[in-house]
Amino acid sequence: MYLRYMMKPLTLIKLSYFSTSLITFLFTILCFGDNGRARVTLPENATIPAVIVFGDSIIDQGNNNNLNTLTKANFSPYGKDFVAGKSTGRFSNNRTPADMFEIFMHEVQLPKT
Repeated sequence: MYLRYMMKPLTLIKLSYFSTSLITFLFTILCFGDNGRARVTLPENATIPAVIVFGDSIIDQGNNNNLNTLTKANFSPYGKDFVAGKSTGRFSNNRTPADMFEIFMHEVQLPKT
C-alpha cells in the first residue's frame, strides 16, 4: 500500500490550459518586454558628482581619524600603496571594491567622504 502511494507522480498544482497559457504569456512579457534601455537619459557631457555605496566592511574600511578611539589606522602600514604612501585612516592597504568600480567606470577619482 505504501509503495503504491510512493510511486504516484507528484502533482503540486493542477492548472487549466487557460491558466497555463496566461502564466506563460505574462512570464514572456516580463522577461522580454523591456528592451533594457534607461528610462532617464543624461546628456553626453553629464558627470556624476559622487558615488554612494552602502555595504559591510568589505565596501567601507572605515575612517576614524576624528573619533576618540583606541584603534586608529592613520599610521604605517595602512595606506602604503596609496599615492605618496600616505596613510588615510582607512583600515585598508589599497583600494576597496567601490574604488575599483569607480576606476572601471572611467570616472575621475572622487573625494572620499
